[in-house]
Amino acid sequence: MNALSYSALRSNLASTMESVCDNHDPVIITKKRDPSVVMISLEDYEAMEETASLLQNPVNAARLLKSLEDAQKGNFVTKTLAELEDIENA
Repeated sequence: MNALSYSALRSNLASTMESVCDNHDPVIITKKRDPSVVMISLEDYEAMEETASLLQNPVNAARLLKSLEDAQKGNFVTKTLAELEDIENA
């Protein structure tokens, strides 16, 4: 994660915003004697909010964590788009 001073950000606001959105790489913005803030893309912020919402329910959180563990162990099923469409239309 990169850090920029408030002054540097003011000089490069448009390009910094573009970089944050394109690269999904947050930027820490510092200012003398004031707390720092983090700039992230709206897309990344919404994804974080969605993740937090999904993990608030303990049952859902356990199911998601189990799915992640299974995927990391290679325990998953691969389906083509056509196979998924067949399931949906059944």
